[in-house]
Amino acid sequence: MRLGCPRCGAHYEVSADAIPASGREVECSACGHEWVQYPVVAALGHDAPRPARPRMPPPDLPPEPEPDDEFPAETPLGIAAVPPADFRQLLREEAEREAAARRREGVPVPDTPSAAMPADSRAGRGGGGFMSGFLLATLPLALAAAVYVGAPRLSQEAPALAPPLARYTDAVDDARLWFDDLIQRQVQKVR
Repeated sequence: MRLGCPRCGAHYEVSADAIPASGREVECSACGHEWVQYPVVAALGHDAPRPARPRMPPPDLPPEPEPDDEFPAETPLGIAAVPPADFRQLLREEAEREAAARRREGVPVPDTPSAAMPADSRAGRGGGGFMSGFLLATLPLALAAAVYVGAPRLSQEAPALAPPLARYTDAVDDARLWFDDLIQRQVQKVR
Protein backbone atom coordinates (compact mmCIF):
# COMPACT_ATOMS: atom_id res chain seq x y z
CA MET A 1 0.00 0.00 0.00
CA ARG A 2 1.33 3.46 -0.84
CA LEU A 3 0.94 6.28 1.67
CA GLY A 4 1.46 9.96 0.93
CA CYS A 5 2.07 12.72 3.47
CA PRO A 6 -0.55 15.45 3.00
CA ARG A 7 1.88 18.14 4.19
CA CYS A 8 5.14 17.50 2.32
CA GLY A 9 4.09 14.92 -0.28
CA ALA A 10 6.60 12.24 0.76
CA HIS A 11 5.52 8.72 -0.27
CA TYR A 12 5.97 5.48 1.64
CA GLU A 13 5.32 1.82 0.87
CA VAL A 14 3.74 -0.17 3.72
CA SER A 15 2.07 -3.58 3.77
CA ALA A 16 -1.71 -3.42 3.33
CA ASP A 17 -2.34 -5.26 6.60
CA ALA A 18 -0.49 -2.55 8.55
CA ILE A 19 -3.49 -0.22 8.17
CA PRO A 20 -6.67 -1.65 9.77
CA ALA A 21 -10.16 -0.83 8.49
CA SER A 22 -10.63 1.58 11.41
CA GLY A 23 -7.56 3.55 10.35
CA ARG A 24 -4.21 4.11 11.99
CA GLU A 25 -2.26 7.16 13.10
CA VAL A 26 0.93 7.51 11.09
CA GLU A 27 3.81 9.99 11.15
CA CYS A 28 5.84 11.28 8.23
CA SER A 29 9.53 10.69 8.83
CA ALA A 30 10.42 13.56 6.48
CA CYS A 31 8.47 16.41 8.11
CA GLY A 32 7.01 14.91 11.30
CA HIS A 33 3.37 15.50 10.30
CA GLU A 34 0.90 13.05 11.87
CA TRP A 35 -2.43 11.99 10.35
CA VAL A 36 -4.92 9.14 10.46
CA GLN A 37 -4.51 6.85 7.45
CA TYR A 38 -7.37 4.65 6.27
CA PRO A 39 -7.02 1.70 3.89
CA VAL A 40 -7.21 2.54 0.20
CA VAL A 41 -10.64 1.56 -1.16
CA ALA A 42 -9.16 0.10 -4.37
CA ALA A 43 -7.10 -2.31 -2.25
CA LEU A 44 -10.29 -3.56 -0.57
CA GLY A 45 -12.01 -4.43 -3.86
CA HIS A 46 -15.16 -3.15 -5.50
CA ASP A 47 -17.57 -5.23 -3.45
CA ALA A 48 -16.05 -4.50 -0.05
CA PRO A 49 -17.94 -1.94 2.05
CA ARG A 50 -16.12 1.23 2.97
CA PRO A 51 -15.20 1.48 6.64
CA ALA A 52 -17.01 4.16 8.57
CA ARG A 53 -14.72 7.05 9.37
CA PRO A 54 -15.13 8.37 12.87
CA ARG A 55 -15.49 12.13 13.19
CA MET A 56 -12.33 13.47 14.74
CA PRO A 57 -11.52 16.96 15.91
CA PRO A 58 -8.90 18.78 13.85
CA PRO A 59 -5.42 17.89 15.05
CA ASP A 60 -3.31 20.32 17.00
CA LEU A 61 -0.40 21.08 14.74
CA PRO A 62 3.01 21.06 16.38
CA PRO A 63 4.94 24.33 16.33
CA GLU A 64 7.13 24.92 13.31
CA PRO A 65 10.71 23.75 13.88
CA GLU A 66 13.44 26.32 14.13
CA PRO A 67 15.41 26.61 10.91
CA ASP A 68 18.82 25.00 11.04
CA ASP A 69 21.45 23.69 8.65
CA GLU A 70 19.76 20.31 8.21
CA PHE A 71 16.49 21.80 6.92
CA PRO A 72 16.84 24.70 4.46
CA ALA A 73 14.69 27.82 4.74
CA GLU A 74 11.28 27.50 3.12
CA THR A 75 9.59 29.79 0.64
CA PRO A 76 6.06 31.11 1.30
CA LEU A 77 4.68 28.10 -0.60
CA GLY A 78 6.40 25.69 1.78
CA ILE A 79 8.93 24.49 -0.79
CA ALA A 80 12.54 24.21 0.26
CA ALA A 81 14.48 27.14 -1.21
CA VAL A 82 17.70 25.15 -1.57
CA PRO A 83 17.55 21.38 -2.10
CA PRO A 84 19.94 19.25 -0.08
CA ALA A 85 23.32 18.52 -1.66
CA ASP A 86 22.53 14.83 -2.15
CA PHE A 87 19.16 15.55 -3.77
CA ARG A 88 19.96 13.66 -6.99
CA GLN A 89 21.10 10.63 -5.03
CA LEU A 90 17.91 10.81 -2.97
CA LEU A 91 15.83 10.82 -6.16
CA ARG A 92 17.80 7.88 -7.60
CA GLU A 93 17.24 5.86 -4.43
CA GLU A 94 13.52 6.68 -4.46
CA ALA A 95 13.29 5.66 -8.13
CA GLU A 96 15.04 2.36 -7.35
CA ARG A 97 12.66 1.69 -4.43
CA GLU A 98 9.66 2.54 -6.62
CA ALA A 99 10.87 0.25 -9.44
CA ALA A 100 11.45 -2.60 -6.97
CA ALA A 101 7.96 -2.13 -5.49
CA ARG A 102 6.40 -2.18 -8.96
CA ARG A 103 8.31 -5.33 -9.87
CA ARG A 104 7.03 -7.02 -6.68
CA GLU A 105 3.47 -6.05 -7.67
CA GLY A 106 4.00 -7.46 -11.16
CA VAL A 107 3.80 -4.08 -12.90
CA PRO A 108 6.23 -3.81 -15.83
CA VAL A 109 9.01 -1.29 -15.28
CA PRO A 110 10.44 0.28 -18.45
CA ASP A 111 14.19 0.27 -18.89
CA THR A 112 14.77 3.94 -19.51
CA PRO A 113 18.30 5.34 -19.67
CA SER A 114 17.58 7.68 -16.78
CA ALA A 115 16.47 4.84 -14.54
CA ALA A 116 18.71 2.03 -15.76
CA MET A 117 22.09 3.74 -16.22
CA PRO A 118 24.10 5.39 -13.48
CA ALA A 119 24.43 9.14 -13.81
CA ASP A 120 28.13 8.91 -14.72
CA SER A 121 27.44 6.78 -17.82
CA ARG A 122 24.92 9.35 -19.13
CA ALA A 123 27.32 12.26 -18.67
CA GLY A 124 28.86 12.24 -22.17
CA ARG A 125 25.60 11.78 -24.07
CA GLY A 126 24.15 14.69 -25.96
CA GLY A 127 20.52 15.57 -26.46
CA GLY A 128 20.19 13.38 -29.57
CA GLY A 129 16.42 13.16 -29.36
CA PHE A 130 16.02 16.89 -28.97
CA MET A 131 18.46 17.68 -31.75
CA SER A 132 16.78 15.25 -34.14
CA GLY A 133 13.37 16.74 -33.42
CA PHE A 134 14.69 20.27 -33.73
CA LEU A 135 16.29 19.55 -37.11
CA LEU A 136 13.20 17.72 -38.31
CA ALA A 137 11.09 20.78 -37.46
CA THR A 138 13.44 23.47 -38.80
CA LEU A 139 14.78 21.76 -41.93
CA PRO A 140 11.53 22.14 -43.92
CA LEU A 141 11.32 25.81 -42.89
CA ALA A 142 14.91 26.40 -43.97
CA LEU A 143 14.26 24.67 -47.28
CA ALA A 144 11.12 26.74 -47.89
CA ALA A 145 13.04 29.94 -47.08
CA ALA A 146 15.88 28.93 -49.41
CA VAL A 147 13.44 28.34 -52.28
CA TYR A 148 11.78 31.71 -51.60
CA VAL A 149 15.08 33.61 -51.51
CA GLY A 150 16.54 31.74 -54.49
CA ALA A 151 13.37 31.87 -56.62
CA PRO A 152 14.66 34.57 -59.06
CA ARG A 153 17.86 32.67 -59.76
CA LEU A 154 16.06 29.32 -60.01
CA SER A 155 13.63 30.87 -62.53
CA GLN A 156 16.58 31.99 -64.67
CA GLU A 157 18.35 28.63 -64.45
CA ALA A 158 15.21 26.54 -65.08
CA PRO A 159 12.59 28.55 -67.04
CA ALA A 160 10.06 25.69 -66.69
CA LEU A 161 10.02 26.34 -62.91
CA ALA A 162 9.23 30.06 -63.34
CA PRO A 163 5.38 29.81 -63.12
CA PRO A 164 5.25 27.58 -59.99
CA LEU A 165 7.98 29.62 -58.31
CA ALA A 166 6.08 32.84 -59.07
CA ARG A 167 2.91 31.38 -57.51
CA TYR A 168 4.94 30.21 -54.49
CA THR A 169 6.62 33.60 -53.92
CA ASP A 170 3.26 35.37 -54.38
CA ALA A 171 1.67 33.10 -51.78
CA VAL A 172 4.54 33.69 -49.35
CA ASP A 173 4.32 37.47 -49.92
CA ASP A 174 0.56 37.38 -49.31
CA ALA A 175 1.13 35.43 -46.09
CA ARG A 176 3.78 37.93 -44.97
CA LEU A 177 1.45 40.87 -45.64
CA TRP A 178 -1.41 39.15 -43.82
CA PHE A 179 0.82 38.45 -40.84
CA ASP A 180 2.14 42.03 -40.82
CA ASP A 181 -1.43 43.35 -40.91
CA LEU A 182 -2.39 41.05 -38.03
CA ILE A 183 0.54 42.27 -35.94
CA GLN A 184 -0.22 45.92 -36.70
CA ARG A 185 -3.85 45.48 -35.60
CA GLN A 186 -2.73 43.84 -32.36
CA VAL A 187 -0.26 46.67 -31.69
CA GLN A 188 -3.06 49.20 -32.27
CA LYS A 189 -5.28 47.38 -29.76
CA VAL A 190 -2.54 47.55 -27.14
CA ARG A 191 -2.01 51.28 -27.62
